[in-house]
Amino acid sequence: MRMLGEVQDYLLSNAGILISAVSGVFALFHDKWRGRLWKSLPFIGVIGGVLWALAGAQHDAKQHRDDMEAVITRVNAWITQQSQAIQGDIDLLRKQIVDQGTLTSVAQAATPDQVGEIVKANRDAGILVSAQTQQARQALTIRVFNHFTKDVNFDLVKPRLEQLGATVKVLPPKVNAPTNSVWWGPGSNLDEAKAAALIAASAGVQIRQICHSVKPHPDVSNLIQIGGSVQVEREKKMTVMSAEEIQNLSAPRCLPGSEAEQ
Repeated sequence: MRMLGEVQDYLLSNAGILISAVSGVFALFHDKWRGRLWKSLPFIGVIGGVLWALAGAQHDAKQHRDDMEAVITRVNAWITQQSQAIQGDIDLLRKQIVDQGTLTSVAQAATPDQVGEIVKANRDAGILVSAQTQQARQALTIRVFNHFTKDVNFDLVKPRLEQLGATVKVLPPKVNAPTNSVWWGPGSNLDEAKAAALIAASAGVQIRQICHSVKPHPDVSNLIQIGGSVQVEREKKMTVMSAEEIQNLSAPRCLPGSEAEQ
């Protein structure tokens, strides 16, 4: 059966060559053939050749489809394998950002690009925190508003903030807005504010502005505040800052009038 199938495949695959050969034989001996039967053979040959050619074309088309389906199957299998590997890597990164203080619900809803940004924010935060002197750390106070403690896993984030500023205090919120801003006041500096922003971003918080606050705080000399601004949340041009944008910031990025909303 296998040999028969191979013969059939050969005949159908080479229909054009074989038809040409048969046509050549008919043309060569046509003048020597006599009688009705011989005269009708060319006509029968043409009809047979057409049918043979059609069968060969169908065979070639089927073979082409089979080959394409085989290729598609192999490609789909490869894509599935790669997708599973990539998904496994993303799942590991999701676990990592949860361990950094990102809420599980935020980690699960984050796109792969957002997960990558959160991981990068953690790395960049570590660079800035490690540059902080012990003297500057002891002098710095970080105040976070109560809504920030609900936007992150504060049990994990607070110790990380304490590596930047020795004193971390939670204050009642002044506005009903998600955490989106960092303010630094007299005595602190932009690098400390950037480090605080990156720590917040590495816990899944979307930071949109980093402001220099001139409000007086008689009870503290070196102050960083992490909170929310309704105006910033509504302002479309105040987009979420990437880890790279925060790291490269050389001047305040602040929406006028948002200083009071903390």
